[in-house]
Amino acid sequence: MMWKLKGRAALLTCALLATGLGLSSCGTSTLGYLYVTSVQFGQVLSFRLNINNGKIGGTNCSVANAGQQTCQNSSGGSNPTKLVLANGSQYVYVLNQGSTSPASAGNVGLLTLGGSGSVYSTGQTYATPQSGQNPIDMYLAPSGGFLYVLYQYGPTTMSGCADPTPTTCPGTIALYAIGANGTLTVQPNVSNPSIYYFPVGYLPPLPGTDTPNAVIGPGGNHFYAAASVLYILDNSLDANRPQVDSYSINGTTGQLTSTTNGATVNAFFSAPVAITGYGNDVFIADAGNGAIWTYLIGSNGLTGAGDGYFCPANPTYAYTKGGEPTQAGCATATQGPPYAIFDSLLVSTSGSVTNLYAADNNPNSKANLYAMTFPTSGSNILSLSGGGNSPNPTSLGTEVTCMTISTGTPFLYTSGNGGLAGEQINTTTGILTTQQNAITTAAVQGFAPCLMYSSRR
Repeated sequence: MMWKLKGRAALLTCALLATGLGLSSCGTSTLGYLYVTSVQFGQVLSFRLNINNGKIGGTNCSVANAGQQTCQNSSGGSNPTKLVLANGSQYVYVLNQGSTSPASAGNVGLLTLGGSGSVYSTGQTYATPQSGQNPIDMYLAPSGGFLYVLYQYGPTTMSGCADPTPTTCPGTIALYAIGANGTLTVQPNVSNPSIYYFPVGYLPPLPGTDTPNAVIGPGGNHFYAAASVLYILDNSLDANRPQVDSYSINGTTGQLTSTTNGATVNAFFSAPVAITGYGNDVFIADAGNGAIWTYLIGSNGLTGAGDGYFCPANPTYAYTKGGEPTQAGCATATQGPPYAIFDSLLVSTSGSVTNLYAADNNPNSKANLYAMTFPTSGSNILSLSGGGNSPNPTSLGTEVTCMTISTGTPFLYTSGNGGLAGEQINTTTGILTTQQNAITTAAVQGFAPCLMYSSRR
């Protein structure tokens, strides 16, 4: 109740100031808010978005008044790397990775959103060391009743996981049931009630830990669900090639069961790190060669064994059916070695078009955004939108860590090395505009690895 009272107080103050100063009300001038994690300080920050031009508030939830309430709060742990907005737009789950060397269970923090961009900690965190180590991703079930947490490593009780490495310890998924007021309760695996996880394949190492080519980052989407099937990227590092594992989702219990179709194996996969889709189309970013693979969902799972791939960093490298993409073919001369690593994917339908947006992580130059079109659901042929290649502002550095899209007037917002930026989406073509416009950028104190949009005002 306290957060509701504070949120109402903030809205009342805003309204009074608007009346006294002759300003438009906060509600009518606000598109929504960006909620951003700050690793350095273990916080979640909020930034107001102007409804007219998408401008990001220069200070936390800035609306040019003194009545703002809490515009930042503790994430509930250390190294917060991802945010998930629960159904109802009131509760937010924050993935706190904790220490990665040595590996740790981390936790999930529960926050609530109030009015005018206020953020409140519930004081509730959920840590389940019996489920895994080094949490790297979260996924909210399509039903909204369950939260899945992906761990880079299984719990210490698993073979090879007491002192885990990417080649000795596979990953796991924990299942949480979402209860009243957003509370979480970890669920056992009904096929083996003595364990609180679902085993998955081997995952690549985290950046800066095991190898210089480590590719798991906060922006990577390792889950995608369609037609009650959960697809999970599996970067097996042993004799098996990387693959996509599929699990059926029990809509009532949230339980996962490996499908009879087995895994989708692509002989040319190198390091798939991000997955998303739309309708019957599935797109997978392969960091090993700078390509984006396309699939269609069929009765037997993903079809086409890599129906084709597209190299957005090199528009002259046309969409290709089958075969193996090469670093030389997918990279451009201006990017140089090693090549662009596409570690974030996002699909958006704006107006009459549906687009796939990709962000690369290029250590030798500024990061880039790419807007790609595909005709309709079920025809996954990609092509670069006109003007689709958008170099990011310097504030984002060499890495785009997360992307989100606003409702209403559509803007694509990104987080990167210490800053935020936004571009308006053309609802006719899907291309991004106003990229270098200073009004759509903002600095963030402390590294900001991920962000989330909410229309809540």
